[in-house]
Amino acid sequence: MDFKKSRGGKRGEQRSSDKTFSASPDPGATIDARPTGEPPPLAKQAGGGPRNIQETKAWKESTSGLQRMWHNYLNMLGTQFRRMSRADQEALITRLCQIVTIGSAALVTMLFYGFIPLFLKIFVLPGILLAAYWAGTNVVAPIMIVRYEQYLNPQ
Repeated sequence: MDFKKSRGGKRGEQRSSDKTFSASPDPGATIDARPTGEPPPLAKQAGGGPRNIQETKAWKESTSGLQRMWHNYLNMLGTQFRRMSRADQEALITRLCQIVTIGSAALVTMLFYGFIPLFLKIFVLPGILLAAYWAGTNVVAPIMIVRYEQYLNPQ
C-alpha cells in the first residue's frame, strides 16, 4: 500500500501545518472547561457546599429510600412471622439455630483444618458438623424459643 497520497504530499515532505504546534497556553490565559458563570470547585467548598458525597442531596435521597425499603422488608417479615402458627414459628427458629451453629462450626473448623492429620479429617469434619446440628437442634433452639416466648403466638 502506498500512503504517500494520504499525507498530502511526497514522502518525507512536511506540510506547513505539520511543522510546529504548541499546545501550551499563553502565560496570561487560563484553561477552564466549565461553562462561564459556574464557580470553581474550591470556591464551592469554601462557600459551604458539600464536603463529601454523603452531604449531597442525591446521597441523602438514595439512603432514605434504601432505609424505607429496609424498614418495609422488616415489617413484612414481622407480619408474616405473626401470621404463622406456633409450630411453624418454632420450626423456623429451630432451622435458623441449626444454620447458625453449623455455619459457626464450619468456620471454626476451617481455622484448624490445616492442622488436622489427613486420616482424622475424614472422621472429624462430619463429626463436627453432626455435633453442630445436634447442638443447634437440642441446645440452642430451645434456649431461643424460651427467650422469644413473648413474641411467639400462644399455643
